[in-house]
Amino acid sequence: YAEKRFNNRVRVLLALIFVLGKSLHAGLVVYGGALALSIATNIALPWVILMVGLTAIVYTCVGGLKAVIWTDVLQLFVLSGAIILMLVFAVSELRGGLGEAVRLSAENGKFNFVGDRLSVTARLTLPGVLVGAFAAWLSQKGVDQVNTQLYLAGKSAKQARHSLLLAPLISIIV
Repeated sequence: YAEKRFNNRVRVLLALIFVLGKSLHAGLVVYGGALALSIATNIALPWVILMVGLTAIVYTCVGGLKAVIWTDVLQLFVLSGAIILMLVFAVSELRGGLGEAVRLSAENGKFNFVGDRLSVTARLTLPGVLVGAFAAWLSQKGVDQVNTQLYLAGKSAKQARHSLLLAPLISIIV
């Protein structure tokens, strides 16, 4: 579309930006996991990066999309479990417990996420947040190659639709 709407140079530029963004994302994901593993195992970071990258390449090539999807499922449970454990640990360490933390937060306006007024000068307003969140969701879930690939992997249009509708709920959990 970009080539028809503008010209070939714009299409190439957009493709380069997309590839750069995905490359940076993949690099950060591998680096983050490798850094944690390197610290936990005391193995040099470059070797762990190599091991993590090769492992991902091998299981993707051998297991295909099914392996990638099951890794996403496992990641959902690991991240959700870690969040729950972190919250339980944090609440158990609070002086005064959860009730005191909620009381102090409310007193200091920490639950006023979006503001209670409509204003063009306010930093956050409910309509602005809703429009921005919808645009971000649409760009990620509607046109991103990684997400589109997962929808196309569904056995039917109904299964792809189901996946698309569940994505925001799972994103909120994680």
